[in-house]
Amino acid sequence: MAIIDYFDRGWRINPHGVAYIQGERSFSFQEIGELSCRVANGLLGAGLEKEAKAAVWADNDVIGWGCTLGTWRAGWCTSP
Repeated sequence: MAIIDYFDRGWRINPHGVAYIQGERSFSFQEIGELSCRVANGLLGAGLEKEAKAAVWADNDVIGWGCTLGTWRAGWCTSP
C-alpha cells in the first residue's frame, strides 16, 4: 500500500476525524483530502501525467503535506 492509500483509508473510515494537528489547529481527513484533490486536479489540468516528476517546497507543515499528498494523488484523483 502507498502512503496515499493509508490516508484515503482514514478518510473513508472517519472523514471528520482529526488527521493532523499543528500547534493549536487540527485538520480533518476531509479538509486535507479535499486539499489534496484540488492540488491533484490543478496538476492534471496543467498537463502533469501520471509518471511525471513533481516537488513541493514548503515549510514543515500540514498544508505542505496536503500538497505532497496531492502530487501522489495526481492521476487517480477520486474522493473516497
